[in-house]
Amino acid sequence: MTPRRAIPLLAALAAAALPAGAQAAVKELATPSRNIGCIGATLDGRTTLRCDIRETRAVAPPRPRNCPLEWGDAVEMTATGRPFWVCHGDTALPGPGRRVTPYGSTWRFGPFTCTVRVAGLTCRNRAGRGWFMSRERIRLFS
Repeated sequence: MTPRRAIPLLAALAAAALPAGAQAAVKELATPSRNIGCIGATLDGRTTLRCDIRETRAVAPPRPRNCPLEWGDAVEMTATGRPFWVCHGDTALPGPGRRVTPYGSTWRFGPFTCTVRVAGLTCRNRAGRGWFMSRERIRLFS
């Protein structure tokens, strides 16, 4: 298994290397079970949301030939784009210090809204596209 690096560290390093006047923002979400973690990031005007799941029985689409890293446990979307599966070597899963978003809460970051429920996590962008993620399934909707 490929070692995973935390996205917040990468985002912080990227932000530190930004030219003068460039804008960056990061916001994290962790479900109470700590099974799902998300990171919303804006880097120089482009906003994305990525969510990873630690344990799920969901069956991901076949691994692309050009993906030598982790597959089937992470999805991402832009402010209005369709969600897609992510080939990755890092993680959005919560570390020990990440604050938990309680069940029944709504989390917002820019164009994204996520609802945390006992049954799972639903996230949508401003175009209404997104996903539902739980231990039982992952469903992308666009």
